[in-house]
Formats: sequence, C-alpha cells, structure tokens
Amino acid sequence: RDRLVVAPPAPGVLPSALAAQEGRAVTVYGPAGPVCRGTLGAPQLLSSLFATDDDLTILLAPEEYDRLVPEDPDGAFELPPKLRAKLAFENGTLLVGAPVEGGSADCRRGVWARAGDLPPPQIAVPTSAPADDAVAAFLSGPDVAAAAGEVVDMLAGSDSPTDRATAETIRREFVEDARKDTTGTVWTVPWTDRWVETVSYEDSIGCGGPYVPHPLWVRERRGPWHRIADRAGVRAVFDSDGDGQLELVVGSPYGLGATYLVELTAPSAPATTRRAVVPARYGCPC
Repeated sequence: RDRLVVAPPAPGVLPSALAAQEGRAVTVYGPAGPVCRGTLGAPQLLSSLFATDDDLTILLAPEEYDRLVPEDPDGAFELPPKLRAKLAFENGTLLVGAPVEGGSADCRRGVWARAGDLPPPQIAVPTSAPADDAVAAFLSGPDVAAAAGEVVDMLAGSDSPTDRATAETIRREFVEDARKDTTGTVWTVPWTDRWVETVSYEDSIGCGGPYVPHPLWVRERRGPWHRIADRAGVRAVFDSDGDGQLELVVGSPYGLGATYLVELTAPSAPATTRRAVVPARYGCPC
C-alpha cells in the first residue's frame, strides 16, 4: 500500500539551495554504519501516500468515478497511471528527494544519508546482547498496565468474583502477548563508553479492539528513560554532529510508512522530533 510517486520539477521551481545539491558527495548509512558512497543526482519531486487504488477512488469526482470504477470489479482495481500520479500529487505528502548515483546496490540498505564533506557521525551499532532488564521494566511499566486495563475493561465486563478472576487471566495473557511483541536492543558506539538501550512495542493491528499505545523507550548508560509516543522500529542510532546528543531514525506502528528523526536532549527533557515524513493515509490499515 505504500506509494511513492516521482516527477521532475518544472524549471525554476526549486529553491536555488536545493537545486545546488546535485553532484554533492554523500555517504549513506545503515543501522551499523556506512553502506555506500556516491553523489546526489538531480532533485525530484516526490509524493508519498499509504493507499491502494481502491482507497484513492474516494478522491474522484462522481462522474469520473462512474466512468472508471466497474460496478462489480473482477480482482484488484487499478487506476490509470497518469490519474494515479495526479491524485497522488494533489493529495499526498509532498517531498523533495534525489537519487544517490555512482553507489553500489548496497545503497538500498541505507536508512539515512549525510553529506560526504561533513565530519563523520558517531554510529551506535546494534548488538546481540540481551536487553532483558529494559524489556522487563517496560512490561511492568505504566504503558502496558494501561493497555492491559483497557483490554480487561472491554472483555471482562462486571465486578463479580468470577469475572475478577477472568480479568486477572486476561491481564496476564495480555502481558505475555506483549512480551512477544516487544523488542529490546542494546546499541554500542565503537571506541567509546557510550551505549544505549531501546525498547519498542508493536503488535499486529486489530480493528474494533481497544487502542493500545505503541511507545518507544530509550535510555543511555542506564540513565532516565525517554518515552517517545507512537513510534516503533528503531532503524538507526547515532550522534550526527558530535554534540553528545543522540538521534534516532524510527518508524510508526502498523507499518504505515512514516519515518521520524528524533533527538534526545537533556535526560529530563522530552525527545524532540526534528524531521517527520508521514505519508498521507487513505483507507483503513487493518
């Protein structure tokens, strides 16, 4: 359902600072460090959205819908490519991007990129070390307790002794299911004493059930936890400019295609979202 529609910009549309990036050296990084190097190609206009062609039909004018959409479609419905692109650019999230040219096929494993003439970042590398303490702290924390309470309220019903016993069983089973959907990772920065723990929870989507928050927990050197709401899937951890503040590239629950660049500032301060690429969404992700 993820769609990224690409088109060249009209002459003179892009600001000169963006147009001048063509030909600049760039390094592409994966979760554990550089994966390729190349140069930026010509900037392109991008429209990002999360939708099937069936979802996009709600954007059609009535007469256009009647003309294009069969009453009883046989198989998946497909919009004409030019119309799909038109709807995408009129209704999607608009971005400017550029291909990396001259790099290897490994560029496809990249998560983020940085200009090659800037100082290299500090990269935190995911390890195989267990994050058992971090996962246990998460599962016994307020997020899981609140989510379990919502499930119990929906399924258990009354306050009779039998239902209280049922409620406790439901709560215990929910926490065990949450354990399966919780990922804890220890990240280390080579040649330094810096290390980071991340805990991410993401269950499979279920329509009609209670909403379950999907927080991301992050802490450095067993310091205070940073709680980042509704984020999932830590893709990279690094310090891009050597200021001592960690940055993370993270995704969104349910595979909705969003990407966020989050910065951790002071331990007592909330995390800051520095960049967000959120596709326009049509239809239900169920």
